[in-house]
Amino acid sequence: MVRFSIDKFRCLVPSSIGLIAFLLICGPNILNPLNETWLLTGGDLTQQYFGWVFFRNSPWTMPLGLNPMYGMDISSSIVYSDGNPLLSLLFKPFNAVLPEIFQFQGLWLVICFVLQAYLAWKILGLYTRDWLSQGLGTILFLLSTPMLFRVGIHTNLAAHFLILGSLYLNLCPYAKHQNYKWIFLLLASLGVHFYLFVMIFGLWVADLGDRFTPQNSHNSKSNLISFGTGLVLILILAWQLGYLSVQAPNLFGYGFFKANLLSLFNANVGLFL
Repeated sequence: MVRFSIDKFRCLVPSSIGLIAFLLICGPNILNPLNETWLLTGGDLTQQYFGWVFFRNSPWTMPLGLNPMYGMDISSSIVYSDGNPLLSLLFKPFNAVLPEIFQFQGLWLVICFVLQAYLAWKILGLYTRDWLSQGLGTILFLLSTPMLFRVGIHTNLAAHFLILGSLYLNLCPYAKHQNYKWIFLLLASLGVHFYLFVMIFGLWVADLGDRFTPQNSHNSKSNLISFGTGLVLILILAWQLGYLSVQAPNLFGYGFFKANLLSLFNANVGLFL
């Protein structure tokens, strides 16, 4: 006889909280893949969507992430159109059967909300097993202003769950398959946005540093192998996504959008110095 345990269903609680938060904040309409109107308001949302539209209709290339039909001088790759390289490459093979109008940004946002809630729940679970405390803490993570600010401006950067996953691995340094989880997070973040990747890379290095201690000397070899493997896979994926497809002087805003120490007090100063 199989013994019923409610703990097996604990993950349904944060997942439900994340889904409800998404529906209340974003609404269900953006989940319709045929609804593109909310993406055509200008700014980053429109740029991301058009990057995907041109990428899906471009021929396959090597590297895979090149976006040659995106426009003269800015064609480079799906990465530099601010598209979601991960989902763009996932859906492009099905371009022939997808409808002419198809957006996955709504699906991406619901994934962000659900995983934000789940990983917040996991982090809080390291300190308490009280469901009410975990639930209220999860709601607090879902109401994070930096995340909500990005939802209607830059959907890729709403993927704060990747940062939470990295924090969880730092706070729980002896999780099962630790090295594999780190490599997965690094590659996933690189496939979403470079900003997120840089933060997660720093957390990965910090975690490796914590594990290079005399008490863990027996694991030094596996940690070094993990570090080397991670770097090689990162370079291969960066090449395939098209990060290396342009030279720095050709990047839009390079040399203009910059910062110095005065930018901490006046953000406009760094633009002109």
